[in-house]
Amino acid sequence: MKKILIMASLVASVSLMAQGTLMLANLGGGANAPVFEKDGVTKVAKNAYKALVYVAADEAAAKTSTTPVAAAVTFNAAGYFVGPTVTLTGFGPGSKPWVKVEVFEAGYNDYATAANALAKVGVATFQLGSGLGGGEPPLPAPGLVGMPKIEVAPIPEPSVLALVGLGVAAFLLRRRN
Repeated sequence: MKKILIMASLVASVSLMAQGTLMLANLGGGANAPVFEKDGVTKVAKNAYKALVYVAADEAAAKTSTTPVAAAVTFNAAGYFVGPTVTLTGFGPGSKPWVKVEVFEAGYNDYATAANALAKVGVATFQLGSGLGGGEPPLPAPGLVGMPKIEVAPIPEPSVLALVGLGVAAFLLRRRN
């Protein structure tokens, strides 16, 4: 019976140790990284934008991640969003995972939909500048420390001349074969 209790407590402690905490905020918890309009000076308006946060073990995985750690967070002040503190399974306290932050106009549900509608969007991928919180005794959950400057702008459509050039090139390649 003692062996079973010892094994159960070991399994429970290992699973608890692998859970770090992160505050979904670009202000507070050591972070101060406002989001700007295209001019790089004007902070985005309160309630006009949302942010989705993704976390991964490496940069490539963060850039391609499609599962956010929580629901979209609305900007509470000009340039800033402060969301909930989330528990990240698989990332221990003190670890520094890679983070992707997608910012998009609040009228849309996600970055891809906003970008396809030519709405203002912005994205940044970075390694967290301070270790995750959690553990025993618990470390405080950091904000998005190390987040680079994000400027929101619509993703431009290709020009008509560029599309014509691609069409002519495709025609010539096709004709050559």
